[in-house]
Amino acid sequence: MPKIISERQISKIKLLRNVLVIFLSMAIALSVYNVFIIYPSLTEQVVENTKNDAVRVAKYLAATFMPEKSGQDQPVFNADIKNEIIKVVSTFELDQLKVFSSRGEVIFSTEPSDIGKINRKKYFHDIVTHGRVYAVVVKKDTRSMEGRRLTADVVETYVPRMDGDTFLGAFEIYYDITERKQKFDRLLSLSSVVLVFVILGLASAIILVWLKENRAIKERRQVEKALQESEEKLAGILNSFTDFVILVDSDLNIVWSNTITAEFFGREPAGEKCHKVFHSRSTPCATCHIEKCFRDGCDVEDEIECIGKDGTRMDLWYTAGVATRTDDGEPDTIIIVYRDITEKKQLRAEAIRSGQLASIGELAAGVAHEINN
Repeated sequence: MPKIISERQISKIKLLRNVLVIFLSMAIALSVYNVFIIYPSLTEQVVENTKNDAVRVAKYLAATFMPEKSGQDQPVFNADIKNEIIKVVSTFELDQLKVFSSRGEVIFSTEPSDIGKINRKKYFHDIVTHGRVYAVVVKKDTRSMEGRRLTADVVETYVPRMDGDTFLGAFEIYYDITERKQKFDRLLSLSSVVLVFVILGLASAIILVWLKENRAIKERRQVEKALQESEEKLAGILNSFTDFVILVDSDLNIVWSNTITAEFFGREPAGEKCHKVFHSRSTPCATCHIEKCFRDGCDVEDEIECIGKDGTRMDLWYTAGVATRTDDGEPDTIIIVYRDITEKKQLRAEAIRSGQLASIGELAAGVAHEINN
């Protein structure tokens, strides 16, 4: 018979499965967190830092090359000034630089073809001309805010020049963040790969544990079914006995009895104490052999007298032995078989009485013989 898988073992398997599911959920949540929280936060931080850099560059350019008050002429970008600005662009590693007038016209650009163009975009007139810095991330191979196709990932930043509430112009600064973005992408990719392997590992472990759990439950059900069938067959055999048969637990409760036992006592004794059913006692017998059987794990036997439902007295000889044991090897249930010896005792008593009468007869004959002599 296959070994029965205990409920404790199945519970441990289920617990392991639940722990793995929790870790899998955490890994998936962490992966989602990386993609939707960490990466956007890093990108936002890059944009913020780049925007601050652009503001500093714009302030430097404004202080060096631009009029500080409204009403002054727009700066003249001669060759020397252009060279100085180009040096600034190179020093600060800018991808492109534009200078706008108060009307939105490009008055200087590192791309000469942009000079003279007017920015009529909504963001420029609604945000920049009102003195607010505006910055966006433009991905490689897409178009900038002004329609220029970019060959790198850049942060396009507009920094306004203000005199109080008066808009004097603006700087448009392009910062190439391709390298930094690639580092973030590699970091995110590496993290994602590790998480994917962790997720796959946990998912595989969960599947294996789940399969083991199902197999264990299936095997247990098969064993339980086989045991149930065996118990039913055994119960059928025991119910055909003419002897009383009961099963008693460690608390002396009857957990099962065969049919003839219930018929004799006029009720189903299961759930009652054995000493109440067979001895009509509320407490165990002073010298209870069943307790000794539980205590020592050995077979015991004795003779008792009990009364049936109709007042019939019956002499019984019982034999008790361990039926099942706990996982620790201690007796769990005791099986007790009671055999009716009433008739045997009566025959024995009659035989003794007949013997006594025969002895008396022999004695009387001997006495009569002596008297005759």
